Amino acid sequence: MAEWRDVSGYTGIYQVSDEGQVRNTHTNKILSPVRMKNGRLYVTLSSDGFQRKSTVHSLVAAAFLGDCPAGHETAHKDGDYTHNHASNLQYLTRQENQKRFVMRTGGYSVNLTKRVMTRDGLRYCPVAQSANGRVKPDLVLVDGKEERHSEGAYYLEWREDSRRVRLSVGKDASDASARQLRKEAELNALNSGVAVAPDNGQIGHRSMAAAVAEFLDETKLTKKPKTLAAYTTALNYFTESCAKLHVHDIERRDMLKFSAFLRDEKNQSPRSVYNKFENVMSFLKTQGIRGLVGKNDWPRFVEEEPEVYEQEDLDKLFAACDQQERLWFEFFLMTGMREQEVMHCSWDDINLTRATVTVRYKAEYGFSPKNYREREIPIPAKLVKKLRALKAKSDKTCGLVFPTSGCNPKLNFLDDLKACAGRAKLKKEDFWLHKFRATFATWSLWAGVDLRTVQQWLGHSDMESTMRYLKPSRSQQVREKVNEIFGGINA
Repeated sequence: MAEWRDVSGYTGIYQVSDEGQVRNTHTNKILSPVRMKNGRLYVTLSSDGFQRKSTVHSLVAAAFLGDCPAGHETAHKDGDYTHNHASNLQYLTRQENQKRFVMRTGGYSVNLTKRVMTRDGLRYCPVAQSANGRVKPDLVLVDGKEERHSEGAYYLEWREDSRRVRLSVGKDASDASARQLRKEAELNALNSGVAVAPDNGQIGHRSMAAAVAEFLDETKLTKKPKTLAAYTTALNYFTESCAKLHVHDIERRDMLKFSAFLRDEKNQSPRSVYNKFENVMSFLKTQGIRGLVGKNDWPRFVEEEPEVYEQEDLDKLFAACDQQERLWFEFFLMTGMREQEVMHCSWDDINLTRATVTVRYKAEYGFSPKNYREREIPIPAKLVKKLRALKAKSDKTCGLVFPTSGCNPKLNFLDDLKACAGRAKLKKEDFWLHKFRATFATWSLWAGVDLRTVQQWLGHSDMESTMRYLKPSRSQQVREKVNEIFGGINA
């Protein structure tokens, strides 16, 4: 008989058993765990509209082993990360846990790869070696065949506690090969209890590769996939531009070189350079590194005005849409909702009597609003009328407003929008979904709705984000006032 105990922080909501299962105490439903890349399992816990991903073994350990001592981590005795029975867990120091892992796997193996551009995109490809084991400069194996790639940097790759760790070691093949041998010897020596000084002679500095891997693991547990992808891309670019082995060796100059690398070698736009620079600075902040660069060191970009649709273009677009397509894009325009919010909008969110739509958390789809804030948006009478007609003929077994035939969230709104623009003989590149949101905000402000109310409708966390939509009005009335101001000047 399994023993159940409350999950810390979720008393009365979730319980965990000594056999490694987690259940919702309200529904008595056992949560289905998700397997991470490192083999561990996690579940998503929800409370008060907020959700948090937690590894199953950490929940079991906290409930049945007590608090984790400082400097220790939860370890699986048999090495099976899916075996989360309380009897299979224990607290060990990281060094003890790492040593056990290496003993099970028969020692460390460090691979040397190069990150290059292939037909299938960027890949980490094994280096090509000659008969005597030497690395052939700029030659890599792509699908088993040698190809020459002068671009990209070399990377060391090894496993730490089943987690893959990558470390950029520059663009020189011979130096990269030497570092591979040195790293392999270092890891095996550490596992045998022999103290090894890092290459730069500084003891105790954390490796860049391990810090990045752990940061991304934590980001995956706490942030949305889109945020994880942004951090992953930024840190991949940073490790490609900076060959420093340890986090605390990073200097101001490395950040300046990173900015230039993005601009000159990756051909990133000024805004993209800024965003990736900011992501790397956020990573360094989590490592306790602050004040590395000054205010004038940050990349600069021109803040562009949000583009909005002209009424003439919308008339042409809607004329080329069929009835269903027109409703899709009128819903985007008249609610100002984000794409993910429209995708997951359900009939329970729409109150046709009060003429409102509510953006809220959807546990069944793993969706939560941006900034984790629910909000209510008023909708015009013409849209209410069309939604009421749609609801009357919709599938009553499916709760989504705009589902696919299989009652899944619709994922191709953008493709359909561009198809409609093409039929209307409009430039497809001038049409995207977020532009409806910008148009909704701008038109609302032009109509005299106060900033605070528009901020609430849009779900912005600060007023500054909403103020970006305070574009000068280009209406005929404004044009007439301009003509009147300067009408007294003789031609």
